[in-house]
Amino acid sequence: MPLSEYTGILGTKRAAHLLRRATFGPTINQIETFATLTPAAAILQLFRQPLPDTPPPIDPDTNEPWVITGITDPDKEDSEYQEYFKRWFIGQ
Repeated sequence: MPLSEYTGILGTKRAAHLLRRATFGPTINQIETFATLTPAAAILQLFRQPLPDTPPPIDPDTNEPWVITGITDPDKEDSEYQEYFKRWFIGQ
């Protein structure tokens, strides 16, 4: 049985819960602002900012962007590329 969509105003308690889950330490002003919104409007407000394009990872050996081209260095182990990717991903 699906849940019915909540369409009312969030209110202080629900707004505080949403902001604690979706942000890092909401302020009282943010909670009060979101308390007057509907859930749909609150989600639009939270996620309306476009994310910037991230630069590709840089291969430390060549200082060039590292992308999978299908051609790999036979002397380089796959685990090295995995480590490059992990460091790049965590750094984002």
